[in-house]
Amino acid sequence: MRVISIRCAVQLLREDGWGLIRAVAVVAAVRLVLWWLPFRTVYVHLQNRKRNFTRRPDSYLENVPVQRVIRRVQRASRVVPGATCLVQGLAAEKLLAQAGHIAVLRIGVARADAAGEKQLSAHAWIEYNGEVVLGGAGYNRFTPLPPLEKGGGNY
Repeated sequence: MRVISIRCAVQLLREDGWGLIRAVAVVAAVRLVLWWLPFRTVYVHLQNRKRNFTRRPDSYLENVPVQRVIRRVQRASRVVPGATCLVQGLAAEKLLAQAGHIAVLRIGVARADAAGEKQLSAHAWIEYNGEVVLGGAGYNRFTPLPPLEKGGGNY
């Protein structure tokens, strides 16, 4: 985790205001909830909420571009301990839905050789209009699992 100075935090707030505060709150909430509840429970709840938002976006987020939402999540993840790719993906998907953008959380797996043992590693990323907009660094080495929304798995 990278610690930012107060001066840097004040400048970020001047640039992005309440949007950044909201992103920090959502990233932190997703992280906390994932400590207590299974992923599937959290995911189903967020998907139910997402359907409501994509039909009727929050008016104050309606014209926020996708890249600005992604940037907010990335910045917020720097100050929230344990903000993994999964946490960032879930938070970004929720915030994008609130802004009226339909994005898809993808999860992929890859074999990793750690000290001679074969292990699986996983990665989560966000796709929007067929492009990876969050979590794109090295995502292509992971084999994507079927999308969750289309009944593609019970993870």
